[in-house]
Amino acid sequence: MESLREECVAPMIFFGETAPQPAHEAAAFVRTLAEAVHAAHSCGIVHRDVKPTNILLGAEGTPKISDFRLARQLGDGTGLSHTGVPLGTPSYMAPEQARGRPDVTNSQFE
Repeated sequence: MESLREECVAPMIFFGETAPQPAHEAAAFVRTLAEAVHAAHSCGIVHRDVKPTNILLGAEGTPKISDFRLARQLGDGTGLSHTGVPLGTPSYMAPEQARGRPDVTNSQFE
């Protein structure tokens, strides 16, 4: 298991602790996160709480998604919540998740 710095991206985003990144670097950062989410989804796992405080930086500054405590394995018929109980951080939830419809997913998972 990779050892990560105890540093998340939230301070960079919310408090401007670093200068804005050039567009190509910011795009590469977001692409890395999108690929990580895609890899989890390809394994049938939905994180359900992706937010800046759950993105840690690797030794080379590579973003890593952390904190899978609210994750759900699709297709197992269970989740970590009762139907209709939204899980996650409200300001980062997808609208269907905030409405208590965590069963609504992309057709890729149906």
